[in-house]
Amino acid sequence: MLEKRYEKSAVRHRAIFAITLVCVLTALFAGSQAAFAQAQYPSRTIRVISPFPPGGFSDLAARAIALGLQQEFGSTVVVENRPGAGGLLATEIVFNSPADGYTLLLASNTGLAILPHLVTGLKYDLVKDFAPVSVVSMATNVLVIRPGLETPTVKDLIALAKSRPGALNFGSSGIGTPQHMIGEMFQSSAGVSMVHIPYKGTVAGLQEVMAGRLDLMFADLPSAAGLVKSGKLKTLAVSTATRAPFLPDVPTIAESGLPGFSASTWVGIVVRAQTPPEIVQRLSRAIVTSLARPEIRNGLVSLGAEPGGTTPERFAALISDDGQRWGKIIRDAGIKLEP
Repeated sequence: MLEKRYEKSAVRHRAIFAITLVCVLTALFAGSQAAFAQAQYPSRTIRVISPFPPGGFSDLAARAIALGLQQEFGSTVVVENRPGAGGLLATEIVFNSPADGYTLLLASNTGLAILPHLVTGLKYDLVKDFAPVSVVSMATNVLVIRPGLETPTVKDLIALAKSRPGALNFGSSGIGTPQHMIGEMFQSSAGVSMVHIPYKGTVAGLQEVMAGRLDLMFADLPSAAGLVKSGKLKTLAVSTATRAPFLPDVPTIAESGLPGFSASTWVGIVVRAQTPPEIVQRLSRAIVTSLARPEIRNGLVSLGAEPGGTTPERFAALISDDGQRWGKIIRDAGIKLEP
């Protein structure tokens, strides 16, 4: 009887040991496979999903970084333009892709720092479900005015706006875009009231300014650079804390009567939050190296943009700082997305 019990116990222990061994070996194999995959990264085509239409500054930035990554990795890197829904369409594509570093999102401050304060009910978190990799490029915004608006300086513009509350209008490329936010920030800082008119893109707004139907606009410099340089648009100031190298003679808004005023437009690369940290770091280093290449750096500078290239941590800090700033402006101004 004791012998039979012993035999049954021995069989049970051997079975448990065998199952445990299989589990351990499976985990080790899976871990080694994951480590191997990370060591071999990238081993196939990388996609950069851009929420912007072809031809604009952000699209050109996406293609510049795709070229740089292709040179760094020796693997094919393609840009897929998926505009729509304020960037949410492209964001959802990346969210639904494997967290393996092969599907990258070209994100802007609209998607990561502004929309989280305007959009609710999404099945993902615009900040927590994505991991910052690196800033690709930053750009100042230029304050341009229509022909015939007799305000040669920012101080003159503020004086006119104060004397005629609600009479002036300013345009943007859409509700919740950096151009819109900078306009709201300007109103708050200057203590003026203007009417916001959103357009379908920056170019449409700039055309209205040149036609004299729109009083002013805070356009991103890469989009307005050609018109500004040719003299077709009158520029009063730039939005960043320091003057733009592309327009060294144009003062900042801060030095034109609103001390401390500083705002910019930026784009950067993010991936799914579950992407292995080793891959995130490798991508970040590759982007930094790519943006240091003269042909890529000079290409962005020629558009009036400033090449980025940061650690994931610095990019995360930028997203957080911008989110706090724009979130306050959105709440104070009562801005809501139209249904």
